[in-house]
Amino acid sequence: MAKVGSFIHGVDLTSNTAIGTSMTSLGTVDLNGGRNVFAGHLEGIYIWLAPFATAVTVTVRLTRDVGGDECIVPDTAATIAAGKTTANDGTVVVKVDLDWVDPGSDKVYLYCKLDAGTGTCTTARITWRE
Repeated sequence: MAKVGSFIHGVDLTSNTAIGTSMTSLGTVDLNGGRNVFAGHLEGIYIWLAPFATAVTVTVRLTRDVGGDECIVPDTAATIAAGKTTANDGTVVVKVDLDWVDPGSDKVYLYCKLDAGTGTCTTARITWRE
């Protein structure tokens, strides 16, 4: 039986990575379970910070190479939504809305930086549809 509709997927990077004003790797993820091929519609990138100080925006970059040179999603800045009860915790959401096909790899590499100050990325999530 053929698929009807679409299926949404998500994968988390739990990094607890310190970030500042230089582009920093949050890690790599296999979007298709390590099958070395990916075809889907990238939907969003979510980044949770706890804590952060001074920053107002996060710039996000998604690449297909470990060096961060071959962009899938070029540098995209988004405003940090501060926590309601904990002001130094925050969330950034970047809407991607992009078809991506890579017949040679399902790996992507996520980078980010703050506009000022420092912070810790506790978790990042990438979502897509197939």
